Amino acid sequence: MIANPGGTIAKFNRIALQAGFGETKPFIIRRGFCFKDSDEPEPFAYTVNDSDYLETWVEGLSVFHNPKAVISLPVEYLPGAAHYFMIENEIVGNVPPFHPIGSTSFVLHTVNELENNDKKAEEFISEKLSVKFREDKQEG
Repeated sequence: MIANPGGTIAKFNRIALQAGFGETKPFIIRRGFCFKDSDEPEPFAYTVNDSDYLETWVEGLSVFHNPKAVISLPVEYLPGAAHYFMIENEIVGNVPPFHPIGSTSFVLHTVNELENNDKKAEEFISEKLSVKFREDKQEG
């Protein structure tokens, strides 16, 4: 079974932005929870507009391999995905170094586009969203 709960309109918007599509360039911050080289989810946050931000289509994809399959799907067919196997009645996962399990995209359209060098506006927006993110996490 293959599942990607992150395959949403927001993902299309983020990937389109990083590919340069669109007449206007919104400011997008992505926040959520992921597995990063550990068994416990941890929070993450990225500014999608940053030049070093890179999201792939396979990011967040989980493959659950059927232990009774006549023909198994080779792991190499979906590199970058998390792969889960049933071994001795236990689920064992092979998870990539960054595997998001849920996120929210904050899309901001400004009257005047944020320039790449307009760090004050970017920092202000990011700080306001960080405070909201911490409040939501404490309430949950």
